[in-house]
Amino acid sequence: MALSRSAHRPAQLRAISLLIAGLIMALLPLPQLMAQQAETEKSDDKKTEDKSILEKTKDALKAERDNIREQRTRLDERLKKLENLYLPKHWTDPANGFAIGGFDPIAYYEQGKPSLGKTEYQGSWHGTSWRFETDGNRRIFAKSPSIYAPKYAGHDPYALSQGIIAEGAPIIWSIINGQLFLFQNTVNKYLWSENYKKLTSKTRENWANLSVDLPSYKALSSKSDPKP
Repeated sequence: MALSRSAHRPAQLRAISLLIAGLIMALLPLPQLMAQQAETEKSDDKKTEDKSILEKTKDALKAERDNIREQRTRLDERLKKLENLYLPKHWTDPANGFAIGGFDPIAYYEQGKPSLGKTEYQGSWHGTSWRFETDGNRRIFAKSPSIYAPKYAGHDPYALSQGIIAEGAPIIWSIINGQLFLFQNTVNKYLWSENYKKLTSKTRENWANLSVDLPSYKALSSKSDPKP
């Protein structure tokens, strides 16, 4: 019996060896399979991340569209209000028909003094005609007229603070904080220069009430539309 068992042992060993070899062969692709699985999971994560980014982008675009739509609505409302808005013209000299008596508004800034404009250099803005000393001054004014035109349509700011609307004299002037002011007389100029910080609020309030009776132009029209 002992010899019989010994005789079968080599066969058993061979069978075990073949089984182990088979297992080893079966396990050899395992790292590759694991790598493939990891790549698949990575790809799935990337797809999930891309989907999340896409959703966020869609949400951002929708929010931006809503914001633009809201801004457009507000702009339309403002434009509707402006359709019937008339603003006061700068005073004109009855003798020549030009704003602020035909004086060049740019000269106050460039030459530091009042200077009459010339017939050959003219321009139109806010329903009034303007004269300029040079073509260069005309071009400067055309680019930024609201910056260089006298404040309060050329009316005396101190008189306005006192509830009086009076045309400012082109030869009595002052530039304060980059704005040109014309005054009815030198006393008003002095009083405004000394107290303009305190008086500005009242001047603006009175200007809003008193200017409604002045000749005006339609805010949204480049032409001199008559006031209804």
